[in-house]
Amino acid sequence: MRLETSAVVGHGVWHCPVARTSRSPPVVRLAREIIGQSNRTGRVPGNHGEIMSKSDGMPRVLIVEDDPADAELCELEVRRALGPCEFQRGQTREEFLAALDGFRPSLILSDFAMPLFDGLTALKLAIKHVPETPFILVTGSTNEDTAVECMKTGAWDYVIKENLKRLGPAIHGVLEQKRLRMERKQAEAALRESEEQFRGLFEKAPIGKTLTGLDGRFLKVNATFCRMVGYSEKELLGLEFTSITHPEDVAESRTHLDLQASGEAGGNSFEKRYITKAGQVIWVAVNYVLLRNAEGKPEFFLVTFQEITALKRAEAMLREQLDELHRWQDVMLDREDRIGALKREVNELCRRVGDPVRYPSQDEDDDSAMSSDCRMTGDDRPAIRAGDADGKGRVE
Repeated sequence: MRLETSAVVGHGVWHCPVARTSRSPPVVRLAREIIGQSNRTGRVPGNHGEIMSKSDGMPRVLIVEDDPADAELCELEVRRALGPCEFQRGQTREEFLAALDGFRPSLILSDFAMPLFDGLTALKLAIKHVPETPFILVTGSTNEDTAVECMKTGAWDYVIKENLKRLGPAIHGVLEQKRLRMERKQAEAALRESEEQFRGLFEKAPIGKTLTGLDGRFLKVNATFCRMVGYSEKELLGLEFTSITHPEDVAESRTHLDLQASGEAGGNSFEKRYITKAGQVIWVAVNYVLLRNAEGKPEFFLVTFQEITALKRAEAMLREQLDELHRWQDVMLDREDRIGALKREVNELCRRVGDPVRYPSQDEDDDSAMSSDCRMTGDDRPAIRAGDADGKGRVE
């Protein structure tokens, strides 16, 4: 294998003799940060092992070029765009694959046509082995068909050798593409993780859960809800919730969801009855929330169900017991009133025949009640004539 270098022979690497500036422009610092990202993360997709740069995280640039002069010009434009870098050059398939594995570049520049190799083949190999590494084709052809073919194959960008000054902006452009790709992949990974968490919480929840469309049809149901109503997931999906709701509760259930979907005020919990597949009536406590899409439009409901049939039965039994106690209380009060009336009748008969009253305590209770009923207030008492100290004066 033959590697052309300008410094450290045998290692295939040389350092650009360009002094570091005290502070790079912001766009350059951003470009260096992005292009060195794979170095800092430590791995390249499809490869293994550490890929930290040998010189303090400098970007590694692989140049696939058979013309040393063109390679030097590319190197110059890269240094202008990124500052100090590490370079390696190859011009055959074997050298290219070895560089991908050993040098592990963070940027690839490749000529389009070479005697022993070609840019499109290099591009396909790069896509296979290092798909996240920016690849720029540098071609001497001004044929538009060539450019279109390169971009269709997967090139990040292409530059005409006659206009090599555009290489710097092209490098910044592909680095921005890489940043956006990384952000998109991170967002997609976060979304997948969030979806997995939601799926786990939804499917493994110990209470019933459903995703219900605005039209009332079940879009997704968990295993707990299936067990609750006795239907399989396949039977429930696409079924409208009203079809298994107790007829007396359909209107209230529909009203709750319609109010939420229309944005009107209303509660998000209520109790209702379902009729299971076996024909049994069960009570459930329903809680729901309206979920909206990115445009803020209502999309579907996330509904949770807690079976409360046993609680409802206990409440019904308690109400029956209370009603029975009230009935007995009324009976006892009526009985006491009737006993009291009988005692008064006996006492009256005793008086008529000249016998002592049989129930004197009843007369005392009656007198006490009458006294209490007839007790005069201070404003109602008749005035006693002054001067009757013994209290026997006439009452006016």
